[in-house]
Amino acid sequence: MSATRVLCVDDDPAIRELTPHVLRAQGFDATSVGTVAEALSEIAAHSFDVLISDMDIGQPGDGFTVVSAMRRTHPECINFIMTGYPAFDAALQTIRRQVDEFLLKPMDAQMMAAAIEQRLKERKPAGSVLTRRLWDILHDNKDEICRRFIVEMKGNPELSLLPLTDEERIDHTRITLTELVNQLKSTPHEATALPAAAKTGKERQAQEYPIALLAVNARLLQGVIYDIIHENLLVINLSYLMPDLKRLNEILSLQNEEIFKRYLDAEKRAA
Repeated sequence: MSATRVLCVDDDPAIRELTPHVLRAQGFDATSVGTVAEALSEIAAHSFDVLISDMDIGQPGDGFTVVSAMRRTHPECINFIMTGYPAFDAALQTIRRQVDEFLLKPMDAQMMAAAIEQRLKERKPAGSVLTRRLWDILHDNKDEICRRFIVEMKGNPELSLLPLTDEERIDHTRITLTELVNQLKSTPHEATALPAAAKTGKERQAQEYPIALLAVNARLLQGVIYDIIHENLLVINLSYLMPDLKRLNEILSLQNEEIFKRYLDAEKRAA
């Protein structure tokens, strides 16, 4: 029987050299790379039984990109994420089910080998990989987006000074997120009606919201949305990711244009 093939991915040269060395000593056929691009190349060119990837390869969360690629290319592969942090925030917990196990650095070689062997014994025949479209992710995370957006607004020196309640800060966000999801699900060539964005512009002007801070709002909200997307890469249908992102950017821009337009219209009428 051929040795179990393991792909190790880590941008730390010392770990990248040590991990395959100790795995080979335990009887595994181990390959090691240091970048996401190299990992994707290996995944495309060879089959693997086990993936051990650092969680942060160059950029935070890059390990999940590698796991996502492995799950789609080699669905029977056992996927491990290595991290130096013993605790994970709520966002990472939401995708825990996509990774077979988290390994904590530093890990004893025998413990690592034992974890691999145990997971291989428990391995079941691969089924279909359930993937979701971008609008499903945003729909299911609307409350989390609003929660994080409040945190971002309160952490901004200018926005934090506005005399608004938390509900007043995000009531517009909820309706525009719903509008965003509905627009994403529609045909791109359909006429784009943005009543929620129009309402937001009018009401922000009535609140005497400084127009310059509308741009800050848009930037912070977009950052939160992209964080949510990044954290859910493992369950997003990558075949549609790029066109969906393009459509997302287009709708966000149109919404912002509508908000500014309606704000200025309301300001003129009030003058």
